[in-house]
Amino acid sequence: MQFLQPKNVAHKWTVLYCDSRSGGHKISYNQINDFGRKILSQSKAFNISLDPEVSIRPFTEDERSLDTVFADLKRSHYDLAIVIIPQSRISYDTIKQKAELQHGILTQCVKQFTVERKCNDQTIGNILLKVNSKLNGINHKIKDDPRLPMLVNTMYMGADVTHPSPDQREIPSVVGVAASHDPYGASYNMQYRLQRGTLEEIEDMYTVTLEHLRVYKEYRNAYPDHILYYRDGVSDGQFPKIKNEELRHIRQACDKVSF
Repeated sequence: MQFLQPKNVAHKWTVLYCDSRSGGHKISYNQINDFGRKILSQSKAFNISLDPEVSIRPFTEDERSLDTVFADLKRSHYDLAIVIIPQSRISYDTIKQKAELQHGILTQCVKQFTVERKCNDQTIGNILLKVNSKLNGINHKIKDDPRLPMLVNTMYMGADVTHPSPDQREIPSVVGVAASHDPYGASYNMQYRLQRGTLEEIEDMYTVTLEHLRVYKEYRNAYPDHILYYRDGVSDGQFPKIKNEELRHIRQACDKVSF
């Protein structure tokens, strides 16, 4: 199997592992090195261009250690860090926030248990599927079909609203709307909003759609001919109201840009 359109540039990458000094279970360097070699070997079979040098770096359970490592990776122009997450107080959330929000380093997280016990070809392939997408490669595309002209020059939008628990009414709901900006529906951008807790319909769909249309135009030099909208988390009773309000706002945004 090969991915459809990987980027041909050789990406600088590293494998990070927790060099625990707290007395907990510590993964062996040989297992980490074997994991890195398998990633590199299978990436060639999948036609993903990774730097042939397998860089392996430790961090400790001190969050300052993570800051130091990610800051150095940023200075050294690394494209990707594959982070082996131990069973310790260093969490997935902490790694993502420090790497991607604070330092701008893309990460692919893997549990230590997976590296130690499930490091087979299928697991490596699933990891590389995510890695290729994060490096702006294309894993899939919609088959060209003359019977479906609406799939040409189409923007795919998907939306959901996450609500707080019933006993946290004062906490806002979180809106997430993703939209594609490439010919294949594989590359996308995201908009999020905070709104009144427990409200299912997306209040700000108008400005969300305007921003997605702007990004699409920036990448494609044209507005889409069609929009396919996928909406998650809506009950049968909510559907008519969601359909009327959110589609109305989407159409208003399209009218604003003369689409």
